Amino acid sequence: MPVMPRPRGLDQFVWVLGHAMRAATSPDGPEASLAARLFAALEMPGDRPPVAPKPRRPAPALEGALEDAFAHAARGPAPVQQVARALRALDALLSWAPRLGGEGDDPAFRKAHANAVLVGADGLERRADVRIGVSLVAPWTDYVTHNHPPEELYFVLAPGDWWREDLGWRARSAGSLQHNPPHAWHTMRAGETPLLAVWCLWTAPDASA
Repeated sequence: MPVMPRPRGLDQFVWVLGHAMRAATSPDGPEASLAARLFAALEMPGDRPPVAPKPRRPAPALEGALEDAFAHAARGPAPVQQVARALRALDALLSWAPRLGGEGDDPAFRKAHANAVLVGADGLERRADVRIGVSLVAPWTDYVTHNHPPEELYFVLAPGDWWREDLGWRARSAGSLQHNPPHAWHTMRAGETPLLAVWCLWTAPDASA
């Protein structure tokens, strides 16, 4: 059965994101290894969902934060601008919602963040090996500390601070990366400006082995 080509807007997003993330890595770091694995897999498109995710805007309180984050990205380095433009081109297709499994989170936090999935089981492209999404965090908001089996790599579009259990807090500017090994506890927070970042998870069946 022939592989269906990836929709053009999503294909452009994956291409510019891969270029930006690989360019931001150091050759001998874990970020380079993970980025190579992710985007080698993504060279083969996944399946189109039988029913596309229903587009959903962020909560009204977050609409301004999203606009501010995109405005910040538009002033960032060239790779940030390119990824942000490609993401913005998909804006009408994204389904924004509070984090999965966060039904018991503080109501104020649920209104102050949103995630949207582009690639993965519930994304615009279905596949089991890679999951790509984007997170928006309103100013002066701390994300919930969490961990997960898949290894993760963030590409920052609008800056914030990231925490990992073995590193403590570190500021991440637009265009920088944050790597989280499997099962590592981590979180992030926005300061006076909203945080916006794309995250990629390696979710292949053997990822947690």
